[in-house]
Amino acid sequence: MIMTLANAVSQNGFKHLLNGAKPNYPLQGKPTAKFEYLSPDIVDLILGQMGFQVNYMKPFGTGIEMDRDLHLVARLVDVERAETLRAAVSN
Repeated sequence: MIMTLANAVSQNGFKHLLNGAKPNYPLQGKPTAKFEYLSPDIVDLILGQMGFQVNYMKPFGTGIEMDRDLHLVARLVDVERAETLRAAVSN
């Protein structure tokens, strides 16, 4: 799985989050172009619990602490865990 996610804990991501608060706050609950932010810790925890191994890409060379976005490739390494979760949400 290849994903790009908004990084709330980077300097640029946090700045973007704050800059978007004023124009987006009145639009809560409506479709907008606002970002939904995550952090590397949340991504690692959630995808890890789903059976994925996460590798972060650094396409712009600045790193997770600076980039506004998280670029990652997640590879399913624990099929049994994924199947167990699928069974749990399918019932």
